[in-house]
This record gives sequence, C-alpha cells and structure tokens, in this order.
Amino acid sequence: MVAQLIDTLGIFLYPQLAVSVAVVGLCLTYLLAAVRGEFRNLDTPPWRRQLEPLGGIAVSLGLLGSVWAFTTAFGGFMGGIDIDRIVAGLGTAYTTTGVGLVTAIIAGLGSYACDLLVRH
Repeated sequence: MVAQLIDTLGIFLYPQLAVSVAVVGLCLTYLLAAVRGEFRNLDTPPWRRQLEPLGGIAVSLGLLGSVWAFTTAFGGFMGGIDIDRIVAGLGTAYTTTGVGLVTAIIAGLGSYACDLLVRH
C-alpha cells in the first residue's frame, strides 16, 4: 500500500510528506505540552500560528497535485485517448487531494484539542 501511494503521489510525495510529518509531530508535541500544563499563562496559543497555516498548505498542495494530475491525464490526445493514462492521472489527483485533506483535518483537530485542553 505504501509503495502504491509513493507511485501515485509522484512529484508531490516529498512536499506532502514533509507537511504531513510536521503536522503530526506538532500535534503530538503541543498536545503533550498542553496535557503537562505548559501553556496556562500564554496570551496567544502557539499551535494556532503553526498548525492552521500548515493545514492550509496541505490542502493547497493537494489541490495543486490534482491540477497537475488532471493536466497530465487530459493533456495532448494527438494519438487518441489513452484510458490507462487518464485513470493513472485521476488516481494521482484524488490521492493528492485526499492526503492534503487528511493532513488539514489532523491539523484542525490537533488545534481544537489543544484549545480544549488549555481552555483560554
């Protein structure tokens, strides 16, 4: 499954992987710090400055991957329609969008959980 995901994401693997790992790592770090009570006297929660923009970047990367995949799949039918190319392009488009959305959801849930734990 991981090998198939790597093949499907193509050039968007590394940026999406970097953002996804950063989001998961920050969520875990901030949640652990919130549980330990390290954010009680802060005016501005630091997780909002980092998790929310990273969630937006993840969605943007996913949508950019979709546009790239649609362009690749449907661009240039000089020799006729190639169904395999279209199916591969659609798979890449939906996978990049899905990875971006899942990462953004994790970022949003992590930020919300930290807000609940700290209760500003």
